Amino acid sequence: ITLIVVAPFSSLAAKRDKQRSTITYSAPEKLKGLNDEMFGCKILSHKYDKDSGISTITFKGKLTTIGARAFHHSDISAIELPKSVTTIGEEAFAGCINLQSITLHEGITTISRKAFDGCVGITTVSLPSSVTTLDKEAFRGCNIKTVAIGKVFNTIPILYEVFPNVTTLNLQPGIKEIKSN
Repeated sequence: ITLIVVAPFSSLAAKRDKQRSTITYSAPEKLKGLNDEMFGCKILSHKYDKDSGISTITFKGKLTTIGARAFHHSDISAIELPKSVTTIGEEAFAGCINLQSITLHEGITTISRKAFDGCVGITTVSLPSSVTTLDKEAFRGCNIKTVAIGKVFNTIPILYEVFPNVTTLNLQPGIKEIKSN
């Protein structure tokens, strides 16, 4: 028996090998201790520009998960995740007291337990419609005053437990229930 590899399969493999994902963050220095296991993807490069304070991490493949404690207690002040990310793991950004800005793109489905615990610099959060799992402690210890919630949620966890300091809540059509105690 002879196996012949047809061109479309080999070109598909070549395309898959060239796929890259990128995280960009701002911090006073390059983060140390990041590894492939935290992201489920191989880190190809991690570059830091001293003048701007901006770092870029490039991954081989499609990054879908920010793993547990990936940026835990780091000095990041802003982060831009790739649109391919669907899950933010437990305590992924916990203790990032300087974090003021994170963009949660459409496509994120899960924000895990204590994902942003203690991120006191975050005052506004906009949850995309794609979020279907939001742990009640995801934003524990944050100073969030304004929340925008996407339209796909059927039930929102007890609101004061998720966002105890909220003063402004923007809801989209389609939310059927907000739990109370």
